[in-house]
Amino acid sequence: MLKKVFTVCLLSVFLLNPLLIKANDILEKRDNLSQCLQDIEKVMQNYDTKLFTVKKVGDLEISDYNDEADNNTTLAKMASIAGYGIEIMYVDEDTNIRFASIDPAECVVVYDNTLQENIMFAIRYYDEKIIDTDDTITHIEVYDKNNITYYIKEEDNIKFTDQVPHYFLDVPVSVYINNDERFGDFEKIKPLIDAYDKTQSDSANDFESF
Repeated sequence: MLKKVFTVCLLSVFLLNPLLIKANDILEKRDNLSQCLQDIEKVMQNYDTKLFTVKKVGDLEISDYNDEADNNTTLAKMASIAGYGIEIMYVDEDTNIRFASIDPAECVVVYDNTLQENIMFAIRYYDEKIIDTDDTITHIEVYDKNNITYYIKEEDNIKFTDQVPHYFLDVPVSVYINNDERFGDFEKIKPLIDAYDKTQSDSANDFESF
């Protein structure tokens, strides 16, 4: 029994903070090891301890809580346009697991040189305009296997602002490719479209000159 309690408690260390906090609260309030084990298992029933992933948020499946169908539609649209889509996992202000697609133009993903092409880290950057001014601040977020590091760029200066752990045990960024070449659906015919547009424009100019 003690070995089982130790195993469950050890697994909880590798899960997200909300689970760890709940487990610690239970351990502080319970003197009976048998009751402690039962309570911890109730907390952990919504977690897949083998994969270290959350299966539920409250009474909702995590896919429903994040509106996965809509998110997948956005990913498919981005992949069709840019050749690939990017999804980031994060923890919201209520400590719930979330995932969302982002604009591929706002993210750089760096891979290692192995055959598996594992993601080493990802850099997300986006601009924020300051209200009532013409100034713009560029926010930079660097995602690695353990932390999210935040920077801001003002003019030519990049300043570190914060670093926080994300608890996902891996880079919380997924890339969905449209094809091996990462071409958008219309990219191969874009030169033909441009040539057609130019021909039509030249024809219109000729008519105007006539």
